[in-house]
Amino acid sequence: MHSLEARIRKQQGILTCSGVGVILFGMWSIARFVLTWFMNPAYLSDVLNAVDMDTIPITLEQYKIITFVIIMFFLIVDLCVRLYVGLAAINEGKGLYRAHITYIIVAIMLAAINYSADVYHMISAFNAEIEFKYLLDDVVDMTVHIATVEIFISAIRVRMLEKSRLSGESGRVS
Repeated sequence: MHSLEARIRKQQGILTCSGVGVILFGMWSIARFVLTWFMNPAYLSDVLNAVDMDTIPITLEQYKIITFVIIMFFLIVDLCVRLYVGLAAINEGKGLYRAHITYIIVAIMLAAINYSADVYHMISAFNAEIEFKYLLDDVVDMTVHIATVEIFISAIRVRMLEKSRLSGESGRVS
């Protein structure tokens, strides 16, 4: 029984640590975007060159503001999803409450969506010349995907181990 308790605690520790990582990455994504937007004029020009400004009935400044607001909106939605998954994992890892299974499903969807986007980005980057700093961003993104995968693997393991602990206890009581 002692080893079962140790395995449950280990998986709960992984849940807590991975939950914190997912939340921090959501915050880092917003900070990275804001810093890149304001500190790297080349990034801004890449975004602006993607659209022919002659066909749009707004000024360049209005286009910049609208683009910034739209991207920030989606980053905030992404942060909210990461907060939901991360806090549910942390609370379940600490044993505060057992979160509903939906956070595991949301973690799987989050990992799948972000993983596919990063794989596409990495493949297109290797087909063209890429700077080393962008490759490092992709490596950081991949570590977050690993943390997200760890969340749903550990959550499932904790639930299975707790179920076997409960069935073992009820078997001894009878």
